[in-house]
Amino acid sequence: MQTRTLSASLPIEILDRILQALNYSNDTHSLKNCSLVSHIFLQPSRRYLFQRVSVHIAISHLDSIPHVHQSDFLQFLSDNDHVASFMRELRLVPRSVSPLVDRPQLSSSGYIGELSSQQPVQLLISLEMFASKLEALRKKALGLWRLSIIADMLYDWTALNDKLRSAVLSFCTIPTLQALELKYLGMSTAELEGFIGCNSPLTSLVLHGIHQVKPNAFGNAFSQSHSMEMCQQKGIPQLDLDVLVENTGSSTLMVNLVHKAGSRLSSLKWHSSPSVVDQDSYFHRLSLHLLPNLKHIAVSVPLRSNIGLEELNSFLSGMNQTDGVWPASDGVDTRERGLPLRSITLELDCQKVPNSRVYSNWNWSLLDEILTSTQPAHDTPGATHASQFPISYPNLESVVLSVKPMPTLTRPMARHAILEELFGIFQQMLPYANSRKLLQKQSF
Repeated sequence: MQTRTLSASLPIEILDRILQALNYSNDTHSLKNCSLVSHIFLQPSRRYLFQRVSVHIAISHLDSIPHVHQSDFLQFLSDNDHVASFMRELRLVPRSVSPLVDRPQLSSSGYIGELSSQQPVQLLISLEMFASKLEALRKKALGLWRLSIIADMLYDWTALNDKLRSAVLSFCTIPTLQALELKYLGMSTAELEGFIGCNSPLTSLVLHGIHQVKPNAFGNAFSQSHSMEMCQQKGIPQLDLDVLVENTGSSTLMVNLVHKAGSRLSSLKWHSSPSVVDQDSYFHRLSLHLLPNLKHIAVSVPLRSNIGLEELNSFLSGMNQTDGVWPASDGVDTRERGLPLRSITLELDCQKVPNSRVYSNWNWSLLDEILTSTQPAHDTPGATHASQFPISYPNLESVVLSVKPMPTLTRPMARHAILEELFGIFQQMLPYANSRKLLQKQSF
C-alpha cells in the first residue's frame, strides 16, 4: 500500500528524470525493476527498456531440431503498438548455437531463434512464420532511427527465403530511419543505390563486406531517379558513408556507389579487411573530384612497399582522374575552389614498421606538397602554396595517423608502439606538413 501511494504521488517529471539517469548509465536491471513497481512505472520504464532491441538469429546445423523455435518476443512487440513504437535502434544479428546446449531464451537483448538447414520443409514453414512476425513488427516500429542487419562472414541468413529477405529489408524504408548498418550481405545495385538516392532520409550508412547479387522483387522498392542536382534541390541531408572492401569485386561495387553518391557525401571511411595484413584496399580507384562536398575521409593504406604511398599521392593529387568531368558545387568546380576536406585519416596497414633503407626512397616530398598546397596551380602560378596538381586542400586542418586493427595487433599497446614509430617517420619525411601542425595521432 505504501509503494502504491508513493508511486501515485510521484510527479511524472521526477520519475522520467530517474529513468533517464538509469538509461544513461545502461542500468537495465534497475529499469526492469522499475517497470514492476506499479502500472504508473510500467509504460515510462518500457520507453527506455525497448529503445534498443536485438533480434538474434541462431543457426542450427543438427537434424535433431526439425523446425525454427519461435520465441514470443517478436509476437509481443508486434501485438503491443506502444511498445514497438518505443524502438529507436534495432539489430538483426546471427548467433550460432548448439541446439542441445544453448536453448532459445528471451532476454533483455531480444529474440533468439533457431534455423535448421537440414529440414527443408520445416525450415520453409519456420521462415514463413518468422518473416510474418517481422512484417508485423515493421508496421508498428514507426519511430525507428537506426537499423543494423548483420550476417556471418560465410553465411548470409537473409538469403534463406525471399519473403524473409523482403521482410528484413522493408525496415530500410521506414521514413524516420537515419542510420543503416549492413554487414556481409548480398545486395543488388538497385538496393544499394536506393540508400543514397534522393528519397533516402539516411545520414549514416555502413556497408562492410557487401557482395553483389542479382536483384529480386524487393529491389523495385528502391528504384528511383537520384540525379545529384535533383537531390540538392530537394535539400536532402548529407551522408556519412563507412565502407569495408574485401576483394576486387566488392571494391568495384563500392567505388561505383561512392561516385554515384557524389555531392551527398560529407564523410567517407574506406577500410580493408581487418583479417588480412597488407591488403590492397583499392582506394586509388576513387576519384575525389567527384565528391565536391567531402569534408572528412579515412582510407586504409598498405605500407608493404612504395606502391601504397604512390597510390596515395595519385589519389590525393587528383592525378588518377581520367574522365575529365569536374562537378560544380555552388556554381564553382573543384579545380577552382579546391576540395573542402578538413581532415584526412590514414589507417596504416602494416604488421611491422618499414625499414629506413626502404621507406627513405619513397616519394614523400610529393605527398608533403599535396597536403600543404592551398591553391590550384592555374589560379596563381608560382605561388608559394600553389599545387601543380588539379586538387588542393585550402581548408585542411589535420592529417590523422592510425594503425589498422589486425589479429596480430589485438592489444592496444602493440598498435600504440607501432603508431609511435610510424608517426616519427611521417614527421621526419613530411617537414612542411609537420611544421603546419597537420600531423596528429589517433588515440586507442
